[in-house]
Amino acid sequence: MGWEGRVVVPLGFARWCEKHWFSTQRRRNPGAVLKVVAKEGDDPVEIVISDPNGHELKWNQLVHSQMKKIKLEDLGDMNSTMLESSIKSSKWGPTMTVGEGWAQILALEKLLGVAVVFLNNRHVLLVGSPKKLEKKCIELRNILEHFSWRLSGKTADFQTMVAT
Repeated sequence: MGWEGRVVVPLGFARWCEKHWFSTQRRRNPGAVLKVVAKEGDDPVEIVISDPNGHELKWNQLVHSQMKKIKLEDLGDMNSTMLESSIKSSKWGPTMTVGEGWAQILALEKLLGVAVVFLNNRHVLLVGSPKKLEKKCIELRNILEHFSWRLSGKTADFQTMVAT
């Protein structure tokens, strides 16, 4: 006899779970199926858990204890839809190839255990443990800010740049 349940969570947390937490739980709980169910633009979303050996209380406790350890940091209105496609199709620097900025973001997400989430309301979230967001995500923020700045079409002369 198995169990299937649904836990409602914020979209940012669900995306972080997909990238970093689900694989660990599948290894620890063979036969468990974990997935995010969301329609386009939904927030909050549902994490659906199916476990032939699991118990509802166990999974609810696991998800909720993990949610307490994770912080969702809103980076603000960065025109997320355009930003995501811009990063995927642009060069990050003069010596890089197209798409290398996106590859760098994915590598940093994996290395740091964080997730970058592009929301439909034009905002971008950084999701991860509070300590990592505070101390380790500078390069990730710089990449996102760089592409957001380029996307905005703003230009700055040298005097303006050094004045800030």
